[in-house]
Amino acid sequence: MFQLLTIESSKEAWFVEATNLYTKKINHYYPFERKALKSKSMGREDKETKKRLETKQIVDAIDNKSLVILLDEAGKNYSSENFSKLLVSSLENGKKNIQFIIGGAYGVTDELKKTANHKISLSPMVMNHFVAQTVLMEQLYRALTIWKGIPYHNE
Repeated sequence: MFQLLTIESSKEAWFVEATNLYTKKINHYYPFERKALKSKSMGREDKETKKRLETKQIVDAIDNKSLVILLDEAGKNYSSENFSKLLVSSLENGKKNIQFIIGGAYGVTDELKKTANHKISLSPMVMNHFVAQTVLMEQLYRALTIWKGIPYHNE
């Protein structure tokens, strides 16, 4: 199963539509779920505390048998084809559960960054959480269609 773990405080209507669309598309080829963990309400001055508490929520939701892929703007860049190869090789090597993590507004602690199996970047730009999740879901769908030879991805 692919699982997207994310911190969330609210939802925007367009994002709900995009999530429903890509969840259906991804599930056609491989089980997928999105698990939104509740954001901690704190002032901006408490950002380190908030980051630590939200990271703990994420760590508590991680299955120790899963491959953990953290999305981070400082992570490794992948082409769509190489991202597909990463997923396929992980699945073929027995990692049937892959958890993708998108931290809260202030990111995640260095401890989680060190323990993630892979750190990937969707872009060197920082993105709104909804945009990052939508891009990730589209890339998961694209990776699966590349793997299955479905005509969606154009080189």
